[in-house]
Amino acid sequence: MVLLLNPEYKLAEMNKKILKLTKITDIRFSSLIVKDLTVDKKATLEKLKEVKTLLWTAWNTENQAAQNERISFYMNHRYKDMRENITWMINSILARHSDRVSFKKIIMEDKVITESKAIKEATRSHYKNWTKFNIGDNSLWPEW
Repeated sequence: MVLLLNPEYKLAEMNKKILKLTKITDIRFSSLIVKDLTVDKKATLEKLKEVKTLLWTAWNTENQAAQNERISFYMNHRYKDMRENITWMINSILARHSDRVSFKKIIMEDKVITESKAIKEATRSHYKNWTKFNIGDNSLWPEW
């Protein structure tokens, strides 16, 4: 606990952060001395607040520019799709995405089909029967 209250320790930690800051950015800020934390504390605090504000402004400006760039990219992408590929754009807006169907195997109630010819025949047979003409039950029609 004594280590945390020690001004030399605080000074060394702050100077490490200042050194890291000067390496990362073009902002030049001189290392702090004990006098800065004791006698000129108010002036040092004002300088640090100024640097903090400058860094936040720079970060915010860069972040906003990156966000504007992303927005512009996607707007141009949508505009290009609207001009060149209307079907794809409409499907994208309406979230119409079809899942791929894999015919590597067909699992039925009583067996698993893995042979290519048998898979094709089972698929053809299924859709042939599924789409056949279905005569409806007209017995309930008078009640309607």
